[in-house]
Amino acid sequence: MSLKNIQLEITEINKYILAFYKNPFLNVKKVPAWSWLSLIILIGLFSSITGVLRGLIAGSGLQALIGFLFLPITALLLVFMLSCFFYFLIVVFQNRNLNFKRLTTLTFVASIPTITMYALSLIHPAVFLIGCTFSFALLAFGLIHRFQLTKKFVWISMGCTYLFIVLLLTLSYMNFGSNKKAKKIIDSESKKILQKELAD
Repeated sequence: MSLKNIQLEITEINKYILAFYKNPFLNVKKVPAWSWLSLIILIGLFSSITGVLRGLIAGSGLQALIGFLFLPITALLLVFMLSCFFYFLIVVFQNRNLNFKRLTTLTFVASIPTITMYALSLIHPAVFLIGCTFSFALLAFGLIHRFQLTKKFVWISMGCTYLFIVLLLTLSYMNFGSNKKAKKIIDSESKKILQKELAD
């Protein structure tokens, strides 16, 4: 790819991202034809920024560094896994052979609210769930209007996947809450034992 083509693609990407933030549901219908390299860089860029912001909100430089290094890997894996999953469903149940790169691009674009809200999820776990809900709505909208898939198939497959993810998030949050509570009890008991030993 020549330098001129790279500059043109960067300009197109900037225009699309700005337009997407202004009107996500309108622009998710027009999935751009980005190269694989550009797509991977964009996923890494968005998720690394989110990782740093999440660390800064937590007030931890180490967490910001970990987010910067490892969140892009997680984001890449999730985007490609979701794309493969929906590609499989579409091929099997709709007998359609879609452009996998376009589908992956749509998956990434639709996941931008989730990636963005992840940085704010430390404030409250519900924030991340709001991002996921918005992303699934965008993905469903894009599949229907960009790829002309049937509404019934899209909403059933989206609904089942969404409920599964909500269940996982709920179980994860409940487990985190119970572990946090157990830690408080252990710390409290340890403090009492220490105080007793000091008193003796």
